[in-house]
Amino acid sequence: MSKALLQMYRGGDVSFRMIWPGDNGQPFDLTGWTVAAFEPHERLIGNIALEISDAAAGEVTGAIEWDDSYTNGAVMGFRVLLTQGEVQMSMPELVVNVK
Repeated sequence: MSKALLQMYRGGDVSFRMIWPGDNGQPFDLTGWTVAAFEPHERLIGNIALEISDAAAGEVTGAIEWDDSYTNGAVMGFRVLLTQGEVQMSMPELVVNVK
């Protein structure tokens, strides 16, 4: 799976929605899992909000708040991490591009 690009325009927040893939093209049931940002770029720390919005449908929603430290042309990445007990799963990096 390749990196996903999120465009952030100066002064604005970014929202996104993703469906965690399961077997045979079906969404993965996220009931009982927690979600968090994993390996975020240092400037993204504290500005990323993630939640499991529809566990049965495998839906994760997120938002990144604008911060004046983001410079035009900045490229900042993070990954989405799911945890249930000792089990962890993460997705390829999401890249935020500031325009």
